[in-house]
Amino acid sequence: MKSIWLVESGYYSDYRVDYICATEEIANLLAERINKRRTYDQASVQKSGIIESLEETQERKFWRVVVNENGEDVTANKEPILYIISNVPNSTAWIRTSRKGKQTIGGADAYSDRSYEVALKAARDKLYQAKAELEGL
Repeated sequence: MKSIWLVESGYYSDYRVDYICATEEIANLLAERINKRRTYDQASVQKSGIIESLEETQERKFWRVVVNENGEDVTANKEPILYIISNVPNSTAWIRTSRKGKQTIGGADAYSDRSYEVALKAARDKLYQAKAELEGL
């Protein structure tokens, strides 16, 4: 499967894909350029795939878990959801940036095709990893 890189910003209701780039290098440079002129709502880069044929997809059930900034489970639906996908979705941590430029981690989500508990552990792991990276650890 071919890959593309998304330059994204915002979170929750104002999340958006700002640009779709052909290479990771271009996406990182573009996100860097955007972040130089923004003091909040920082852009980030996410890799995604291009599906060229329905044979590359399949129906699979996944549990999606959302945790808040304290690692507490705030998932609304604890039942597995049927997705038509080509691979397991990435886990994501949400970075909040204040108007003064201070960044914090607002929460995270993760997916698992094995169980709810596995997805919960992955979401917490992503949250703590993102917090450590933000602190420079």
